[in-house]
Amino acid sequence: MTNHLRLIIVLIIKHLLSITAENQTEVAPLNVTTVINHGNNVPTTTVSAVPIGAHTEEILENVPPTCHNLKRLPTQPELTEASAIRKCCPAKENLIHNDPKNHGCHATTQPFMPPIVNATFYEGCIEDEETGSLRLPERYGNPCAQRQSFVYSRHDGDVLYVLLNGSLLVVNERFEWIEIRDEYCLDTDDNGTLSAIICPDEYGSSTPEAAVTQAQLVFLAICMLISIPCLLVTSFFYFTVDDLRTLHGKSLACHCLCLALRFILIAIIQLHIAGESDVTFSNYFIYMIQYFILAAFFWQFVMSVDIVINVWYYLPKNISPKGTLRGWIHFAIYSTLSMLLPIVFICAAMARHEPETPYFLKGVSWDEHSNQNFYILPVIVLLCLCFGCFIGAYYGFRQLNELNIMVWLTKMKNTFNRKHEPDTHFTKLCTKEMEYVKQSAKATFYMYCIQAICFIFEIISFYANGNNIILMFDTINALQGLLILTIFVCFPHTLKIIKSWWKDRGSHVVTEANPAESIPLRDIKGDASENKY
Repeated sequence: MTNHLRLIIVLIIKHLLSITAENQTEVAPLNVTTVINHGNNVPTTTVSAVPIGAHTEEILENVPPTCHNLKRLPTQPELTEASAIRKCCPAKENLIHNDPKNHGCHATTQPFMPPIVNATFYEGCIEDEETGSLRLPERYGNPCAQRQSFVYSRHDGDVLYVLLNGSLLVVNERFEWIEIRDEYCLDTDDNGTLSAIICPDEYGSSTPEAAVTQAQLVFLAICMLISIPCLLVTSFFYFTVDDLRTLHGKSLACHCLCLALRFILIAIIQLHIAGESDVTFSNYFIYMIQYFILAAFFWQFVMSVDIVINVWYYLPKNISPKGTLRGWIHFAIYSTLSMLLPIVFICAAMARHEPETPYFLKGVSWDEHSNQNFYILPVIVLLCLCFGCFIGAYYGFRQLNELNIMVWLTKMKNTFNRKHEPDTHFTKLCTKEMEYVKQSAKATFYMYCIQAICFIFEIISFYANGNNIILMFDTINALQGLLILTIFVCFPHTLKIIKSWWKDRGSHVVTEANPAESIPLRDIKGDASENKY
């Protein structure tokens, strides 16, 4: 184990230095950061995640057999009287954490013998030595009992070691990153697999793939604050402008309101974390964010359903539900579906004591990665259903185009046969309504593509090591409000409607006509001619 761990860690550092040299950036210390905690003489800051590149084998050939040629750090983990292993459960008991029905400490005969290493820290290198039969005293109890925590386990690809001073050294299965923790406790399950419960640090983050720097937190929060007024403006227009206040328009307005509330709550937490405020947020605050995220996706789904209903029912029958009782009933159904169903998923999560965390909170979350069933699965199902709705709408528009061609041919036939049938009104109305539904469908599909792509990268970046490409999609996600404003307000068709409403607002209100003020046109002409001459 000694040579293998040393060589792999040297490999990681070499790869880090090669990437830094290629990029020629001044922020290289952000990749490998070592902060010494003088209170217990141990480096305590995580070495950032580093993906292993294609030239790994070439670097491996040049790995030195020892770290001794590198500078040794002035402070090292040392064996003292205070050194101890933190065990979660009392002696002769083990911890079951992955079974909701059998959770907690239980009697066991499994031996508790976590590996202890004597590690020496160098600049860019860690070298360990075998400790033989060295044993450390045990301290019992979970230091994270009063707050949410993270669970590291061999089942998840984590390798756990205990340093001489009692700190925990965590190495992932591929040896891509390491992490040192002081607030933790260790224990085994019924199979003897070693697991660790780790408390979040001051930024709420525990793993490198979940770590979001302060600068990123502030940057994403600023992007959300830019999105919020854009979403509110879009919602205002689609609630106010008569030509936009259709079933689809009101659904879009509600979708924008849910996104705006989501961004407001997330920005509050991220700015709070970045500012290192002492204010704490309960899990109910997280549930509120999760609710508005799910509600926004449900509103997007009913928008897609509304397009299909328009294409296959309202347009062929030349029916407009706008302002009718039927329209209000449909909107009530949409509202019930979009606002109440997310509550079901949130209540299910609360019943299982699993606060669901959106990706935006991964850097400040208090729960495990695995507890995403009530967030990921519903959104995936909704996105698939939306895609099916768009396919149905596409074929519906093809049917309408064929119907319009038949109407036009019938009209031409009647013209040549000198027959006059009242179908002109139907043709004009159908064309006008179909054009509006087409524009709405295009805009909704653009928004769907943006949100679907961002959601995919949310999931990827939640479970994988972050990089600049994924941060770019985080930024796009945070700027959804600006994109929605551009798509649904700034496109020429919608912008023309809004400009017309803004220009004519109030001019169509007629109070009371005064016949005495009516002047015949000929009198006006006469007066004008007299004044002229």
